[in-house]
Amino acid sequence: MEPGRIHQEFPAPSYRGYQKQALTQIKKAYQDGNDVVLIRAPTGSGKSLLARAIAGCADTLSEVESEDAATDAYYTTPQVSQIDDVAEDELLDDFDVLKGKG
Repeated sequence: MEPGRIHQEFPAPSYRGYQKQALTQIKKAYQDGNDVVLIRAPTGSGKSLLARAIAGCADTLSEVESEDAATDAYYTTPQVSQIDDVAEDELLDDFDVLKGKG
């Protein structure tokens, strides 16, 4: 993971609310060696955009030395309404949305 590019990977043309501050704190948490960062924020605060910025920091196959290294990123939610929101958001159009019960 390359947290140094988190702000460049933010998909919106500008931040709203506390998004910039949150990304700065997330970046620091990863740079401090954390493997997992938990984001708790209210509905409508733009967590999906934060998740997209974090996903953009994931290593790609060309950036790792071993094919066994973790690469790429996945964003999951059990809420169908949030999946639909992500699917309809033009700022997140590089996400592939998968739904199903099987």
